[in-house]
Amino acid sequence: MTLSFQETLAGLAGLSAVRLDTKSRRVRQKLANAEWEMSVCLLAMVRSSGFRKLGYATISEYGEKVLNLSGKKLAWLLGTAHALEHLPLLSEAFREGKVGWGKVRALQSLVTPETEHQWLDFALVNSTAEVSKRVAMSVATNIICPPEINFI
Repeated sequence: MTLSFQETLAGLAGLSAVRLDTKSRRVRQKLANAEWEMSVCLLAMVRSSGFRKLGYATISEYGEKVLNLSGKKLAWLLGTAHALEHLPLLSEAFREGKVGWGKVRALQSLVTPETEHQWLDFALVNSTAEVSKRVAMSVATNIICPPEINFI
C-alpha cells in the first residue's frame, strides 16, 4: 500500500534531524542514479532507433508521450549521456550523487578526459554557482583547467 503525501510527511516529521538527513541523502543518491540511468537509456534508444521501432518519429515525441519528459529535460539527459560516455570519473560521481545535475550541466561542454580529474576535484568542493562561474570564466579566457584549489 502506498502512503499518501500527508502520511509520508507525518512519518518523516517524526524523525530526528540525523535520521531525516540520512533518509534525504539516500533519496538523493537514488535520484542521481535514476537520472544517470535514464540518460544512458535514452542514448541507447537513440542509437538503436528504438523509438522508431515503437512507432515514434522522434526521440522527443517518444520522450514526451511515453516518459513525460519535457523537450528541455530530454535534451539535457541526452547531452549528459553523450558527455559522460567519455568522462568516466564525472559519470560515476554523478551516478553516485556526489555531484548534482547543475554541476554536470555546467561541466559537460567544457571538460575533457584530460581535464576531468581536476574539474571533478573542483566541483566536489565548490558550489554549483561557483562551478558555473568558473566554467564561464574558463570559456571566456580560453583556460580549460580551473585554477589551483586552495585547501585552507
